[in-house]
Amino acid sequence: MFFFQIYGKKNVFLSFFFLAFYCLHLPNEGNAEWVQTLANGQTVDGSCINGYYGTVSRKCTQDGSIGNWDSISGSCYGISFTIIIS
Repeated sequence: MFFFQIYGKKNVFLSFFFLAFYCLHLPNEGNAEWVQTLANGQTVDGSCINGYYGTVSRKCTQDGSIGNWDSISGSCYGISFTIIIS
């Protein structure tokens, strides 16, 4: 959010006030982390959390005065280990 004013002759001025809306940071949704993002319809890549791998993305869109995450495209898969003791 920011605000600025333009002053003209005889102390006449124009004021501009802009609000920016964001999708919130999500530390673990769909086994991925999503950073706070400007709600302008852009597609954002998520980062798979520790113990998971894959590629995920989703859009951050504005709905009125809030930002909304769209559904997740792709997957983060769990990494599994097999330990054999003989």
